[in-house]
Amino acid sequence: DPTHQVPGTSIFSAYFDGTNWQFFFDPNKDNDIDFSDIAVLDDIVVAVGSRPVLLPIPGADGANVVSSWDVLSGKAEVKGHCAVVGGGLVGTETAEYLLEKGCTVSVIEMMDKIANGESSTILPTILADFASHNVQQYVNTKVSAIEDGCVKATQGETEISIPCDMVVMAVGSRKNVMD
Repeated sequence: DPTHQVPGTSIFSAYFDGTNWQFFFDPNKDNDIDFSDIAVLDDIVVAVGSRPVLLPIPGADGANVVSSWDVLSGKAEVKGHCAVVGGGLVGTETAEYLLEKGCTVSVIEMMDKIANGESSTILPTILADFASHNVQQYVNTKVSAIEDGCVKATQGETEISIPCDMVVMAVGSRKNVMD
């Protein structure tokens, strides 16, 4: 957010808008930047951001597929039965958000546990919430394709089809790289 300034010795900030780098100078400092000032800083943080990962599988670019980032930021509206691909911390948070919005939710996780890494004090609450909302949990499940009305996946050697209206990708982030 270019209008929010963090106190300190920052000279400028930048972010990648998906197409171009946008630079913002600190309005509280002289905007004629003398880059020799950088040499006196204790630390320089280059935070170029990240972007959501989409699985490279058939159907991942379909109209029924959105990222967890877009759901949680309000850019994408979902309804009906949502399959959340990725049962890590972001996928779990997204599933809880979708439940609050009245969606039916299934969570598909490649690992053997939903919300792996969540604290032992919070995890039971999440799982109890999932149980009370009949969230279907598919662990040890690898998504192979997304089709209209379902997610195709494998559990071990068994191919399964998970019904859904929408698919929410919550499989991680990839860092942006400066050219």
